[in-house]
Amino acid sequence: MLLPTSKAVEELRILTGDFVTPDRDMADELSTVAVKLGCAVVFDEQAGAEMTLF
Repeated sequence: MLLPTSKAVEELRILTGDFVTPDRDMADELSTVAVKLGCAVVFDEQAGAEMTLF
């Protein structure tokens, strides 16, 4: 399954109720869990984003 980073962060915010933590930190946590579960992680690029992770 392929899930855009922005959508994954949005879903995590809804599940946890955390609408304060910066997107970058949320994406870092998501990638940590995904890697531990044996998933490949590729960060998508968003126009105007402060950074792009690969």
